[in-house]
Amino acid sequence: MTCTEHQRRRHITLVSGAARRDTEAFEELYDEFADSVYAEATRILGPSSLREDAAQDAWLRIWRGAGSYDPDHGSVATWISVIARRSAIDLLRRARCRSREVLDCSRARGQVALVPSDVCVEDVVVARSVAAGVRAALPLLPSKEREIVTLAYFGDMSHSDVADRTGSPIGTVKTRMTRAHGRLRDLLIGAAAVSSPRRFESPQ
Repeated sequence: MTCTEHQRRRHITLVSGAARRDTEAFEELYDEFADSVYAEATRILGPSSLREDAAQDAWLRIWRGAGSYDPDHGSVATWISVIARRSAIDLLRRARCRSREVLDCSRARGQVALVPSDVCVEDVVVARSVAAGVRAALPLLPSKEREIVTLAYFGDMSHSDVADRTGSPIGTVKTRMTRAHGRLRDLLIGAAAVSSPRRFESPQ
C-alpha cells in the first residue's frame, strides 16, 4: 500500500494513540489495516483455520507493542506487516511442533491418529488444545465478549453472522473479538505459567 505524507502522519498518530491506550485510535488502525493483516496471515498459512488466530495474535501484539513503534525505522504499514508475518510464522511453528508430538505419541503407542486424510493435523491439534482452554476461560470474560466468542468459536459463525445474530455493527463485533481474544490469550498463558501471569490491559 502506497501512503501519502498525510496518510503516513495519520498512521503514526493512530499508533501513538494506541500506545496511550486510546481505543478509538486503535479501532481506526484496525479498520485501516485489518485486511492487510489477514492477507499476510493467509499468504503464510494458506486456506487454514489458523489464519484467524494469527490475525488476532497480530493485533494483540500491535496493541501491546504500539509504544515501541519508531517512525525512523519504517512506515506503520511495514511495521504492522512484519508483526503479522511473525505472528503467522510463530503460530505455524507451534502447530507443527504439536503435530509432531501427537504423531510421535501415536506411533509410540502403536496407534493410528484418528484424523481424516483430508484434514490438516496441525489445525486439529491446535483446535483441540485451544478449545478446552477457551471453554474454561469463557466465564471470566465480560458478557458481551463472551457471547461473541461463543458464537464465533463454538457456533462456527463469521463476523458478519455474529453481527446479524447480535444486532451489533460488524465493527463493534470485530473490536469486541479483538479484546476478547487478548483476554483469553492472557488467561491461557496465565494458566500455563506458574508465577506472575501478565494480564491484558483492557481498553476502556
